[in-house]
Amino acid sequence: MSTHPLRSTAEQLRDEITKTIELLGTLRDEARVELHLARMDAQTQWRHITARAHRASLASQEAVRQSLREFEEFRASFKADPPKS
Repeated sequence: MSTHPLRSTAEQLRDEITKTIELLGTLRDEARVELHLARMDAQTQWRHITARAHRASLASQEAVRQSLREFEEFRASFKADPPKS
């Protein structure tokens, strides 16, 4: 029994469409994995950035406190021993 040429072409087309759909599914899955890995990397980087920002904030607060202490000591030294004219 011979197959009709159009039937063969239709089957080939169906097979090609099926392969293309499978390929698209594979590409979608790969993209999902890549996005998941990128998200994990971004979260790690964000934790590092926020930790550094917190340390910088603490350091700047300490610098302000130290500056205020030194200014108060300087001011107190003038009150204790005013400059002579």
